[in-house]
Order: sequence, then structure tokens, then C-alpha cells
Amino acid sequence: MLKTENNYDFKKELLIVHKPNIRDYNIIPLDDEIELKDGVIIHVCVEGEVAYTAIRDFEDYLYMSMNICAVVSKADLPSRQRIVVKLGKNLGDADGYMGYRITTNSEEISIEGYDERGIAQGLYYLEDIMNIRKAPYVKFGTIARKSLFTPRISQSPFGLNAYPDEAFKILAHSGMDAIELWIQDECTD
Repeated sequence: MLKTENNYDFKKELLIVHKPNIRDYNIIPLDDEIELKDGVIIHVCVEGEVAYTAIRDFEDYLYMSMNICAVVSKADLPSRQRIVVKLGKNLGDADGYMGYRITTNSEEISIEGYDERGIAQGLYYLEDIMNIRKAPYVKFGTIARKSLFTPRISQSPFGLNAYPDEAFKILAHSGMDAIELWIQDECTD
């Protein structure tokens, strides 16, 4: 049966950046996957507002969507499991603007960004992987990507020049790196 909605109710749903409780506890990890668990360390080896904002966003995602408490730390804390976030300039095919390389093994996920935006895109990609899997599991191996073009421009999904904080988060998660504004003046109808 279809859910009844009032006009524009979908906008309320759009404002939810991290859907709550999407984890399916019936799914078990495969032999070639790391399972992120409570207490996973997010080891931060980078400075910068864009990277730090993305790391905090990922921490929120783990808590809200996967029911996992993570610890964000600049110190290299001892842990059986960690996510290392750092910058790297030798990323092969991922060298370039918004480029990132994710390397996963049984104890660690390493996210190397060519720049801070690359770190953010790598973290958002991990969210996508876990959303599709409906569990905090990531396959072992290496993934390298970068933006194919820039700018990637979008308008607000909420209306003309309507940019609540959630809109910026959604646009960033989608890989957008610019927004378009409509500016009116006395000569514009």
C-alpha cells in the first residue's frame, strides 16, 4: 500500500542526511570483508576544516545508520581495528582534484585523499558501500577514484536559493563542488 503524503512532504525526507537504523543485523560479513565494530578508531592524520567536517560526518553516519560508536583521535591509539585518514600525493589513477584511494584489509581501512575534498569523497563512498550492503562491512582491496570534471554545479533541492545546512551536506555527499544562485536586481523581472 502506498503511503499518503501531503504536497512537498518529500522535502522532510531529503533533510535526513543519514537515515537512522538501516543496519540489518541478519547480514553476516563475508570472509573477504572487514566488519566495523563499536570502538573503531578513526585515526586522523590530516589538518583542515573540510577533512575534519567530513570525518565528523562519517562518525555521525556510523552512529545513526549503523549503530556503531567510533572514536575520533589524532593520537595513534592501540586498537584491533581502525580507519586511518590522511593526505597522499602519489595515488596513481586517483591523483587529482577530489581524488582518493581506499585500501582495506582485515584490521584497517586507509583513506588517502589527494586533497581534503578527496578525503571527504572517500568517506562518503564508504557510506554508500555500507548503505548498499545494509551493514558496516567493507570488502578487502583497493579502490581509487577522482573527479572526472569540475565544477559539478547544482541548485538547491529545496527551492530557489534555499540552502539549509542539510542541503550542503547532501550536495557534498553527491560530489557537487559548486552551487548556482539566482540573483535578482532591479532590472530583472
